[in-house]
This record gives sequence, C-alpha cells and structure tokens, in this order.
Amino acid sequence: MEVIDLLILAKNGDEKSKEKLIDKYYGLIIHQTKPVFLNGYTFEDLIQTGVESVLKAINSFDINKGIESFNAYIFWSIKNNFNYLCRNEIRHSQCLSLNIVMKDDMESIDLIESKETLEEIVFKTVTLKELRFSLQLLDKEELELISFLYLNDSTDKKQYLSKYAQLKGKDYYYCTNLKKRALEKLKSAFH
Repeated sequence: MEVIDLLILAKNGDEKSKEKLIDKYYGLIIHQTKPVFLNGYTFEDLIQTGVESVLKAINSFDINKGIESFNAYIFWSIKNNFNYLCRNEIRHSQCLSLNIVMKDDMESIDLIESKETLEEIVFKTVTLKELRFSLQLLDKEELELISFLYLNDSTDKKQYLSKYAQLKGKDYYYCTNLKKRALEKLKSAFH
C-alpha cells in the first residue's frame, strides 16, 4: 500500500493505517530519540513522544501540498517536538551543583580536568607536618608505592603504576587496589 493511501486512511481514523505509518517511521523515531537525555524520562518515554509526533503530523499534514513533502514533514515534526520538549524541561529543571555525589562516592567536580598535578594540589593544601603524619598511617607496602609514584627524587621522569607492578613482580590489579587504599587513607587523614 502506498504512503498516500495509508495517509488518507489514517486521516480518516483507520487505526491499522496509523500503525503502519508508525512502523514505517519507527527507525526515524529511534534515530531522533538516541541523542536525547532528559532527567526523569526513560528511553521508552522518549520513543512515545516520537510516536505522538508522527500521529500529530498525520493529522496536521495537508495532502493538497503533495505527498512528496510528507517524509520531510514527519522528520521535522519529530525533531521539533523533541526540541520543544528539551527546551521546556530545561526551563523547568533545577540548578545542579558540582558537589553532587555520584557513583563511587565521587563528586561531579572530581571529573573536571585540572591543569595542576596531584603533587601541586597536595603541596598547596597540606603542610609538611600534616603530610608526615598522614604518611605514618600507611603500611610499608603502601608507603613504598606512594613514594615510588609521587615522592620520587627523579623529577625528569614520571613513574607509572605498571612499572611499579613489573619491578615488584606484583599483579597490576593488586597494585591498583593498593594505590586506591593508600590514597583513601591519605584522604581521610586530611578530612
């Protein structure tokens, strides 16, 4: 059945024709839905918005203008309805803080890249006395790892965890957990 025939039947209330037109444009609906993320909306909610856009387009399209423009009309109807929904939600959304705790107990601000190195940040905020005290909280293996990575005398060459694991004959995964545990101890000492 031709699109024009389906469109005429759908405009006259034929539910089967509406379903066939929705099926025909379902891929377009999915394609337009994928880049949209709105807080409080599931992917299925957004697909439903796309389906509603197709139904509105069917009802409002003027067949006298020619069926050739129907595909573009559907495309712009879906796109414009998503744009309207996004603008409306943004207008009514809450302001968010960079201190919102996300997964893994990290704040949003922790994900923003800094031009400062970890060493620069630590030395700006920690006194030498506090640093010595906090390093005493680490066990021998943790202290050795932190010294290797961050407190080495070789300023010309950056040290990597993979190199430490290789030198010590340890599993890389074990070393990542060791580093994480040591940094958590240091972090807790400064809070």
